[in-house]
Order: sequence, then C-alpha cells, then structure tokens
Amino acid sequence: MEGTGLFIILPMASPTIANYSALRKKIEEVLVLGQQKIEEAKVRTYHETGRYIHEHLLFHKDRADYGQYTLSKLAKDLGVGKRLLERILKFYRDFPSITSTRTQLSWSHYRTLSGLQDKKERLELTQRAVKEEWSSDALQLAV
Repeated sequence: MEGTGLFIILPMASPTIANYSALRKKIEEVLVLGQQKIEEAKVRTYHETGRYIHEHLLFHKDRADYGQYTLSKLAKDLGVGKRLLERILKFYRDFPSITSTRTQLSWSHYRTLSGLQDKKERLELTQRAVKEEWSSDALQLAV
C-alpha cells in the first residue's frame, strides 16, 4: 500500500508471564501501587478541600453559625455527607501542612489521629505511625 498514507498499528507485545508466581507478583505490583496512589490522591484531595473550606470560613468568621450553614449547604449541593465535610475540615485544621512522608498515611490513619485532642500526642503518634509503618488498625490500637 505504498503511497496511500495508511499505517497499520500493531499492539505491542507484552512480556509473557509464564507461571502463576510471576503473574501474582506482577499483579501485586500493579494493584498495590495503584491502590497506594489512589489513597495518596484521596488524602491530598481531602486536605486541599479542607483548606478551601477553612479559608472560606475564616473570611466569614464574624458570622455566627455560618460554618454549620455552609457545611450543610455544601453537603446538600455536592451530594456528600456533612459529617465527611466536618472530618475533612478538622483534618486540615489538625494537619495544616502535609509533607511527603505524611502522605504515607491513609485517610483512615488521619481520621483516627484527628480524634485526638492533644496536639503533642497527635504529633507523636503520627511520627510513630510513619516510622514504624503502622496499619490504620495498629494506630487505632495505639490510640
């Protein structure tokens, strides 16, 4: 077909995964990495959302009950739970700065940590959870 300008694109050959062990390893790599990226994106998304809400409420701090009104309206308009928005706001207020090491923690970790009123205890447990690679269940037991 010289001169027609048509190209035939063949699918790239994927490496053959000859045995179950190799398949399991490859799927585990892809699946676990994907889940970690999703969880990290969730933490960053909730943190940024909390920042926007916090800044908005700070701008309107002189209006009594504006925070609860705003959270209720957002929940209704966005089709999300008001309790989730409250948790997201508390998360941002408890952790105004998220570092790359802290993105190793999941949303479940942060929900547990945000339940702690003592800032010093919250910081200590955050550092231990990162350093010792605690699951969210292990963190809950420590709390």
